[in-house]
Amino acid sequence: MDIHGYSFLNPSPNLREMTVLQMLIKNPALSQETLARNAGVVPSMVNRYLKDFEDEGLLIKEGENRR
Repeated sequence: MDIHGYSFLNPSPNLREMTVLQMLIKNPALSQETLARNAGVVPSMVNRYLKDFEDEGLLIKEGENRR
């Protein structure tokens, strides 16, 4: 977190993962790009988080992808 040029918190990977999960709970239709931007990571990292969530049974993938 950066307030007026002062850094008070460097988000840990766990915090970023939980941020993505919380955003998905509130709005499951968010894009990976939007999730990444809001969590402060790149979209490929969000893709990895989603795969991990699915492997852990925290997320169930539904619908078609755009490919």
